[in-house]
Amino acid sequence: LSAAEKDKIAVYLNQESLGTPNGGRFVMGADPLYTSPGTEIVTQLFVDYFNTVGLNYLVFHPTFQSAVQRSDQFPFINAGIPVSLLVTGANFPWTQE
Repeated sequence: LSAAEKDKIAVYLNQESLGTPNGGRFVMGADPLYTSPGTEIVTQLFVDYFNTVGLNYLVFHPTFQSAVQRSDQFPFINAGIPVSLLVTGANFPWTQE
């Protein structure tokens, strides 16, 4: 992408496996070594929302199960665009059930 094209993208929101049985609310956290600047703002928006409505959630590190490198958000991170990854547990169930 050109600089002008990148400037048109405020954030990349990636939601995966939202219909998972026994799922939870897993939000990829931010880490300046692995995510783009601004990712921490998007993560905090999800955290604030879940807290406001009283829903349980878990913020996981971007390197957990190589999330930062194996999903659709990887090219956006490389381009310096803030990202979000919200999953419900295809790779990590909410409970042992």
